[in-house]
This record gives sequence, C-alpha cells and structure tokens, in this order.
Amino acid sequence: MFKKIICMGVLLTMIFSLSGCNPELAAYKSAARTELTGYVHDLRQSSYTAENWALAAARAKEGAAGINAAKDKVAVDTAKAAAIQSINEIPKEKGMEDFVLTISIEETTVRRGEDFKAHVELKNQSGEDREIGFSLGFIAHIPGYIDFFDPNNPDIEMPEPQSIILKNNGILRNIRFWGNEAQDGILITGLSSGTYKLSFHFLFGFSGQSMRIWSNTIVLNVK
Repeated sequence: MFKKIICMGVLLTMIFSLSGCNPELAAYKSAARTELTGYVHDLRQSSYTAENWALAAARAKEGAAGINAAKDKVAVDTAKAAAIQSINEIPKEKGMEDFVLTISIEETTVRRGEDFKAHVELKNQSGEDREIGFSLGFIAHIPGYIDFFDPNNPDIEMPEPQSIILKNNGILRNIRFWGNEAQDGILITGLSSGTYKLSFHFLFGFSGQSMRIWSNTIVLNVK
C-alpha cells in the first residue's frame, strides 16, 4: 500500500511537470507579461502612426504568447527581450514627436447632464518654428459621444484649411475651428451616468503630410 502511494505521488509529479503546472514558473511568466505590458503602456502613442501603434500592440501580444509557451525562466526572458526589441524596431514619426497634445479638466467627477470644459493644448516642441495647416481644431473623443465638430458629423460645414506659423515652444489652446479659440476651455455636454474615457485628437498638415495626433486620456465619472 505504501509503495502504491509513493508511485501515485511520483506519477502526479510527472503529470504536473508535463502540463506546465509549475507555480514558480507561472509567477515568473506573469511578472514578465506585466513588464511587457507596462513597457508598451509607457510608450507615447502620439509618436506613432495608427498603423504602427497597432503593430506595436500586435507584437506585444505575440510576445505574451511566447512568454506563455516558454518552458523555463531563460526562455521567458528570451521571449520578453525579443518582443521588446521587435517593438523598438517599429519606426516613430518624427513629425509626431515634434508636437504634443495634452488635455486637463478641473474635476473628473461630474453630475449627469452637467456641462463641463476641457482645456486642450497643442505644443510645438520641435526646436524650431513650424508651419501647420488645418480646418477643424481639437475634436473630443468619448465612446458613444459625438462631437459636433467631428468631420463625420453631416451637419457640420467644413471650413477651408488655413496655415499658421507655430513658434518653437508655442502653444495653441482650445481650438475648435480655424480662427476660433475658446479662452476658457472646450465645452462637453449631455453625458449620461457612467464612466467614460475622454481624449482629443487633432488633424493637421505638416511638412507635406497629413497627421492625426492624440492627447492623453482622462477617466470621467458621471453620477
């Protein structure tokens, strides 16, 4: 009987080893996946085209799959390093590094149906004066919410594009369309109760190319 128990213990150990049930290795894999996710999270999305940002996400997903398939810690480290190197090889857009779009709001919790304003700024950090052209200004993006100035809104009449010289370290604030600057912020209205992710984007021409730059994201609680 004692021999049978020993044999069963050895058999269970073999089964768990073959199925990858190694708590220490599982924890190591989890930490590696978290580190890889954090690495991608710390990248500035505005430095990439939409296609290249999607490619970075895809390579991170492939890296996580490689980590999951690893048989030991060395293989985990190899899969993580390969994923990070692959992500680093994705080219950034120089034009997008020249500008940064940031938003802020006074309160992240508002009442249902209450209007509030977002402060939006585009900064030229290229090191020199830049000429940019645009028709519409900063467009709010909230899932389920339609910004009146969104180009996809059939009720809006697109103004003719114009160009300006944005000085080095110069800032455009709260632009809704060409020639219009809302001094005290961009109005957001009519949100129902819930949690929302607010960001803005800006479509403009620069150095002969059209670029869409995205801001940081703010989480809103509407009660």
